[in-house]
Amino acid sequence: MLYAKIINQVGLITLARPWAYNVLNDYMMREMMKILDAWQRDQQVKMIMITGEGDIFCYGTDLGNDVEEACLLENWGKLLNLISRFPKLTVALINGKTRDTGCELAAVCDFRLAHPDVILCFEHHSHRLTSNIDHVHYLFDRLPYPKGLELLVTGKEINSSEAYSIGFINKIIPKSNFLEEAINWCESFTRRNLELLLQYKQAALKSRQR
Repeated sequence: MLYAKIINQVGLITLARPWAYNVLNDYMMREMMKILDAWQRDQQVKMIMITGEGDIFCYGTDLGNDVEEACLLENWGKLLNLISRFPKLTVALINGKTRDTGCELAAVCDFRLAHPDVILCFEHHSHRLTSNIDHVHYLFDRLPYPKGLELLVTGKEINSSEAYSIGFINKIIPKSNFLEEAINWCESFTRRNLELLLQYKQAALKSRQR
């Protein structure tokens, strides 16, 4: 339900549940954490990229009974924290519509790339908000406070151009040859020395903690 491969020193993780809107279940979260742990130590991997299969990036996390959901939310928090503090540069390659906590997955990455047809909706399912409220702050790390609050509360959908104008999307790239264009964009980073990239990322993480 997810694929992992290395392309030109970029570790690519593809969420592969298009029939279920690329929603992450507990198995996928645990697998992603294993892959990230391995790539953290792999000197051949300089950046991490996360994308989705098909025309949807991610609609968030699976739902189950109360016990399953408690475990899932715990692992979701661990995954978001791991990515947000990951020592290597991370990129969300937003390949299509993204909703709910899928926007949090994009938000914890250092960079967000999208094509012109991408649609984002930051609203959370109301019946899950009380159990998932702790992770909303990741969105406000990337969004201007008033606009972020408006988008979260109203559920208004925005396109990639609007998301770029408020700083959530870093770059809009052509939909044709989307992955190839994204890998090419990463080249300006991957051609640099890994130790230098790690030092810059560490400095950036420290600045966010002040």
